[in-house]
Amino acid sequence: MLATPTNYPPIADLAKPMLRLAGYRIDPTTNGPHLPTTWTNLVFKEVASKKETPVRLPKDARVGGFSWNAAGTRVAFQNTTDHGSNFGPRTRTRARPGVFRGWF
Repeated sequence: MLATPTNYPPIADLAKPMLRLAGYRIDPTTNGPHLPTTWTNLVFKEVASKKETPVRLPKDARVGGFSWNAAGTRVAFQNTTDHGSNFGPRTRTRARPGVFRGWF
């Protein structure tokens, strides 16, 4: 999987209030880290054939927290929005060679 990092966070994210707790900066809206690393333009690339399959993401998606299953056939990630983080079936996709099945 290839992903493009977000180089600069939007000004709105920088201006959001944060809680400081024992050296951590926490976003009270998402209950997660303030200014987390986010990614855009996700692409699955087959090594043998070099075929690229882009992942359709919601508009203005800020994805992160990638996690693969033990077999390497599925990947899960979160989409952080202004109202919190979205998990669950809307952010899971199947990653099998030559097959893409998304729930977006």
